Amino acid sequence: MVQPRPPGFPDGAVVGHPPGRPPMRRLLTTTTLLALLAGAPARAEELLLENLLGDTDKAASVLQAESELNAAGSELKRDRAEKGWRMTGAAGYGHIQDVVDEGRSISYQAAQAQLGLAYPLFGSSEKQARAIGLSSGKADEKKLRLEAARRLAQLELEAQYARYWGAQEGLRVVDSYLESEPLLLPRLQQRQDKRMMLGSQLIDAGAGYARARSDRAQLLAQRNAARARLERLTGRKLAELEARATELPDEIDLPAGPALQRHPDLAALQLQRETLQRQLKDSRWYGLDGAFNVNANTVHDTTNSETGGNAFVGVNLSAPLSLGSARRAERDRLNAETETLTLRYRQRQEELVADISGARDKLAQLREETAAAGERTRGAHEALRERLRRSGVFAEDGIEALGGRLQTYYAAALSEIDARTRGWIANVEARAYALAVAEDATPPRRPPLPEAALGLRLAEPIAAVTQQLGSSRSQSAPRTPETDTGGTGAAPVPLRAELPPARKDVGIDPSRWLKPVEARPLARFQLASAMEGGAAIPVAASMDAAMPPEAMPVAHTTAAVPDAAGIAAGHAASRGAVVSRGKGDDMAVYVWDSRELFSRLQNRERYWKFLRRLSIDRLLVSLDAAQIAELRQRPAPLSGFLQNARKRGVKVELLLGEPTWIEPEGREQLVELIAGLWDFPFDGLHLDIEPDQIYRQPLSREQFDNWVKSMTTAAKASPWPTAISVHPRYFRDAPYRDWGLAERLREAGVEDVTLMIFNSKPENVAGVAKPILAAAPQLRFRVAQSVEPQLDATESHARKSRADFENSMERLQQLLQPQANADGIVVQAWADLMRMGYESEIR
Repeated sequence: MVQPRPPGFPDGAVVGHPPGRPPMRRLLTTTTLLALLAGAPARAEELLLENLLGDTDKAASVLQAESELNAAGSELKRDRAEKGWRMTGAAGYGHIQDVVDEGRSISYQAAQAQLGLAYPLFGSSEKQARAIGLSSGKADEKKLRLEAARRLAQLELEAQYARYWGAQEGLRVVDSYLESEPLLLPRLQQRQDKRMMLGSQLIDAGAGYARARSDRAQLLAQRNAARARLERLTGRKLAELEARATELPDEIDLPAGPALQRHPDLAALQLQRETLQRQLKDSRWYGLDGAFNVNANTVHDTTNSETGGNAFVGVNLSAPLSLGSARRAERDRLNAETETLTLRYRQRQEELVADISGARDKLAQLREETAAAGERTRGAHEALRERLRRSGVFAEDGIEALGGRLQTYYAAALSEIDARTRGWIANVEARAYALAVAEDATPPRRPPLPEAALGLRLAEPIAAVTQQLGSSRSQSAPRTPETDTGGTGAAPVPLRAELPPARKDVGIDPSRWLKPVEARPLARFQLASAMEGGAAIPVAASMDAAMPPEAMPVAHTTAAVPDAAGIAAGHAASRGAVVSRGKGDDMAVYVWDSRELFSRLQNRERYWKFLRRLSIDRLLVSLDAAQIAELRQRPAPLSGFLQNARKRGVKVELLLGEPTWIEPEGREQLVELIAGLWDFPFDGLHLDIEPDQIYRQPLSREQFDNWVKSMTTAAKASPWPTAISVHPRYFRDAPYRDWGLAERLREAGVEDVTLMIFNSKPENVAGVAKPILAAAPQLRFRVAQSVEPQLDATESHARKSRADFENSMERLQQLLQPQANADGIVVQAWADLMRMGYESEIR
């Protein structure tokens, strides 16, 4: 409670303090800040990015490319030296019999020597020309790769510099936060001992500092790794350095159209194609080898000691008996390889277009994320300031709330630094495409930002609170039991500090801050509130074992709270119970790339309206390794998405699809992954692990058992209901139908199965599905339909109009409706569905 201020006490003085002494308080504040600054370690030598970029010629990738170019150049010189005239020679000793006249011959022992010149003709000459053409094309390609390596080395250096900067600034915030631990935790312990605060609050505060120490170890490792990489890229030994953030280009001219053809990957493929075309031109005489010879022979008769000789000019020819067939086969090979390179060129061109578009989208997303992170930090700053201003009463009154606000601000500040670092690297990745096709490879000079010490600025509020905690503690005096009516054991001391209001960055535009802090190994964690910066608090194993799932505390968030039915369903799902599901004509979608859902789409009402229009009530959402690692740092985007989906009646299942989990050695990894995501309130686990990706058909019984064992193990480890995607052959064809897949799944708790029946005719799909559904009434079945454009039109709906696709889905649902255990349709996949024109409905 707030202590009322007595009349006549100026400057907000309170009970227990001599009134009217603001000058002394300001003096104390100034003195303390000077002491903190004086005790701080000396800052490392500042090293600007532009001072490192000139040393990238010493990077291992550049040196390797130079070595490869030298080897290709030497190979070209060798082939050119071997072209043209060749010297020939021979020597021998033997018995010679010369016919002199009819019935008369001369025999003698002789030594013979031959020396001559040969010039290649026809196919032999073309072989030399083709070898030179191959070497020349290889040398040209190595020149391209060397230039690309030099350009990319500059950008890789900048990315490592950004990682170093992010770790450096993050460490400043972490170290400042850890300084408050010895001042705050003992006071919280004292209040908890007096039963004036909950034990869980004390545990939460301690876990916050434990997480900070973990953050510090992680950031130190990141900084050291970045510095080691910088040393390898520059060939310099770098001591402790002070990195400075630099200006980043607001607009990046990403290549498109003809400019994209200058990309090293496309240029190298074009060179290879031109080399093959030259070989095709030089294969007119293929198979017919020849040479023009000029020779001189000498013969020495060792019997009679006489010497003779001769000289001659001639042409040698050699060819296979099937000369025409050999020549046609060689030309067909060259034509086929040329066509292959043409297709590879087109494929790589399409990939680059998609990659550039993805880089542009990622850049825009991270600009928004950086701006949002800045707003969260400012909000946490203001909340901390308000909490500190309200603490002008007894020393311990509201101290736990202040500690919570401090922890929230720390998490928000660290998240902002992480967002700015990832934004910087995304800018570098986008510029890599522009620099790859630029005619001038010289990087433009970019000055450092005027306000680059972000970590120091974000650490200021933490340092101010730490200073105030230290000041109030030093002013505290023990109280006697007679006077200690509040039970705090401390004299009434104000906890007020002149913390300045949160301010918005004026000199730093978030759009100019373009890979996150290296994620820790995945571990089980309990979600903290989104309002508290998305912190993840480790859950002790002993607590986890002693407390049943239904007794675990539920995290509070600022998002809308689900209704009682939703909460009950969530608890039932968390205990692995089967939640009854109404029979309907709804649809689900496989979402293999979910980043956009969490970052942008979940905040667009048009997205949710689109799902309702297509009766999509279930999303099978996949998380890649990087996303799962990021959840340790920032669980808020995923938890917010799950809350938004539940609020709108859309169920979200965790989609896992790595085929190596089928093998026994990969099974433990699958269980660990599920355990690491335990506390997210997914509505289910969906396994799409296809044995066809690692085994050949038909499967042996051991391979089949491995696959089923992995699915059942995951189902038993999962806190959510488990579903699987499976080819219909495992229910229908011999020998699988006799191996009891349905019974084994049901025994393990798997009740939902998606049959992968890719056929664009609803009647054909229903014809395959109905006998399976009838034979396994203990399971619920969905049917998967494909809209993948790479499949044939008989297997995919990708080439249909949206109206025809929706009619086909409605027709299939009608055909399956009589089956009591039919549960709808699953569309493969979200990205391909958007390419059918649906994207316009949500943009």
